[in-house]
Amino acid sequence: MRMLVTGGSGFIGSHLVERLLNEGHEVIVVDNFSTGQKAFLNDVISSKQCQLISGDLLDEDFLNTVMRKVEFVWHLAANADVRYGT
Repeated sequence: MRMLVTGGSGFIGSHLVERLLNEGHEVIVVDNFSTGQKAFLNDVISSKQCQLISGDLLDEDFLNTVMRKVEFVWHLAANADVRYGT
């Protein structure tokens, strides 16, 4: 199954991405890297089943384009600073 993981470069998201790939899923990771780290994905980013896209979920056109490509969404993206979150 083709899955989208938003916030996939965060600590929890990166572990989920690894698990999904190990289960045989195709994974698209979207993150704006405001708090996540590409280094968390070093072990999986070379997989042909994994695609990493830098983007902002507040961009509706971008989000619509990405959503057309997937069957399932794991939404883990969040602004950790609650006071200033959008």
